[in-house]
Amino acid sequence: MVTVNNSGLEFCHQDSGYNFKRNNEEIVSVEYSSFLGTPKIKLRFINNEFYDLVWFKDSKSLYTELKHKEDLVQKA
Repeated sequence: MVTVNNSGLEFCHQDSGYNFKRNNEEIVSVEYSSFLGTPKIKLRFINNEFYDLVWFKDSKSLYTELKHKEDLVQKA
């Protein structure tokens, strides 16, 4: 879960228990893109720290897509 408010950003991964908080002043840049049709955000912080956040709504369809790409690479 990602929470953004006026003071900063909080990330919490419930399955692993990993979480972090950063103030807005610590954010150097934010890049938005797409990975296999899903939203991806790259956050860069001070001290060369960065996080790539990717959202996957349906992990079964993601697995199928990755497996298909793997098969194409093996055939080449």
